[in-house]
Amino acid sequence: MTSGVETPNISSYKLNVTLHEDHLKQTAENGETTIWRKEKELGKGDFGSVRLEKAVIAGKESRRAVKAVSRDFYINHKLDFQRELQELILVQDHPDLFLEFSGWYEDDSQFFMAMEYAPLGDLGSYIKEFKEDARSNATSITQQLLEALVVLHGKKIHHRNLKPSNVFIVSVSPLRVKLVGFEASQAAINSRLKTSHGLISYSAPEMRGLLDSVHQSEREYPFAVDIWALGCLVHEILTGETPFLDHDFVGTAEELNLLANDMPHLRILISFCLGEIPLPTEKLKSSKADTEAIDFIKQLLVAQPDSRPSAMEALDHVWLLGCRSYDKFKLETTISEGGVVHTALGTTNEAITTEWADVRVIGRGGFGTVSLQKGVVRGLECGFRAVKRVHKDFHKLGLSREVSAMIAVKDRPEMFVQLFGWFEAYDSFCIAMEYLEYGDLDEYLLAHGREMRPQIGDITRQILKGLVVLHRRNICHRDLKPQNVLIESLSPVRVKLADFGISKTTVGTLLRTRVGSSGYLAPELQGLGPRTRHDSDAYTNAVDMWSMGCMVYKMFTSGTNVQPSVNITLLHDFCRGATDLPLGPLREADVSEKGIDFIKRLLAPDPRSRIQATAALGHKWFTEQEPKS
Repeated sequence: MTSGVETPNISSYKLNVTLHEDHLKQTAENGETTIWRKEKELGKGDFGSVRLEKAVIAGKESRRAVKAVSRDFYINHKLDFQRELQELILVQDHPDLFLEFSGWYEDDSQFFMAMEYAPLGDLGSYIKEFKEDARSNATSITQQLLEALVVLHGKKIHHRNLKPSNVFIVSVSPLRVKLVGFEASQAAINSRLKTSHGLISYSAPEMRGLLDSVHQSEREYPFAVDIWALGCLVHEILTGETPFLDHDFVGTAEELNLLANDMPHLRILISFCLGEIPLPTEKLKSSKADTEAIDFIKQLLVAQPDSRPSAMEALDHVWLLGCRSYDKFKLETTISEGGVVHTALGTTNEAITTEWADVRVIGRGGFGTVSLQKGVVRGLECGFRAVKRVHKDFHKLGLSREVSAMIAVKDRPEMFVQLFGWFEAYDSFCIAMEYLEYGDLDEYLLAHGREMRPQIGDITRQILKGLVVLHRRNICHRDLKPQNVLIESLSPVRVKLADFGISKTTVGTLLRTRVGSSGYLAPELQGLGPRTRHDSDAYTNAVDMWSMGCMVYKMFTSGTNVQPSVNITLLHDFCRGATDLPLGPLREADVSEKGIDFIKRLLAPDPRSRIQATAALGHKWFTEQEPKS
């Protein structure tokens, strides 16, 4: 193999065994012997069988599963035993994601593979027996499988047979799964994937010749075949059924088309692949699947393989990034006379308590207050945090949205204020978060005015990078303004986005509520300008880009009162084309023509014409800016 993936030596994994009727004797390189006794059969299939073996090693009972596959099976199915072993070995550096492989041996008619024993069974059995538990753990299972696919695809391996029976449960609390079943996998290095493998219920359309335009001449399947299979598997977790077929059938495209008239589910699959119908979602909706989950499955189950996300991109979907999971971040809390006490388990499972006391109020708003708190653990100060208190009259849904958005971006601490957790105190919901001592961008602008102009480009770039992450994860901030951009450091100036109190996911829903702050509201939020949808008052995340334009305008002009969103008369005239964007204050501030063009693209009255975050980062104005390290 090439591309940095070294071909493993399978002979180094071959076990020295002597076979007997009810046991085998395994001899290690140092001469020590272990007797493995054949206990019972665990499963059987076309490939052969799987049995349980037990041994006593160093006084402790050890168990392993041994897969026995006939040599004829590999020949008849055009499979390669050596390739399967190589790929099992290649993933052994990730024992948290794949069943562990301990070696192989053979006799005249069969190959044997010794694997980690998973007594809790496979995911297919788990779905049937514990349907509701499987549904409640759907995001966790999906995330683990995507992480496994990231590893496989990073090693240039296609699994090609992802299905519930190849996913094993290794722990119930928390639910942990591992991937196995590499008999149909293939390394995509110096080889083409031309053979159709896997059950039709999980096989991508291109593997069955159901597409007219994709890879039909070469019949080469991209990594996207595993993404399709995962979409089918997630559908099954949530509904108990695969999306298109109610039973499995292995056959060619011609055979499938002949059977389609007698198999309604198969006809639906073919019609979907031809673009005649959208993805059927009735089963998902009747199972009360979240809109985020339905959108996730829609993104995976795209007929054209080139339009499916990679495993890494799928991991960024909002369904997997914290929405609906805010309860996991609830802090165990006791209200004390001087503040609050949180209790958590340490690394050795001992209870650790941290006392937090208010220092001062650092912010107020219609929602409530933000306080600075100091923590003490075991008599020692442990730092500061900010706590946002929201009156319960604001409803728990608002808390869920804000905390879920903060969870969704916890992996980008350089861009967003970090969440520590949330708790309840009397009549309030409280959100504990990172405290940044240098205040917000509005205060910084007031303090430095014209002196900050050389830093405007770099600050703008940092905010745009945050918006790229939010919008890719289907989150609209909806209240972008200098007060919600906090300063992390002064030299160089580093900023973070904050306050997701009115943010909202854009998955499976429309943005209609007119929210935001005066001076930064997009025209469509004020009933001005063209509508984004026919006969609709819905809007898009383009509202964040308008707010970004207002912020850049304000930074250059130090808050002049002709800023478009501040002067409603000017804004109305601007949106109906009666006047141009006021450029006088920008020219007085010596803003370059490229800078003016950048602002004009952000402040386009029509949201469909407004530049988006990714494109904005590539604007020619940034070539004039010297990024600060």
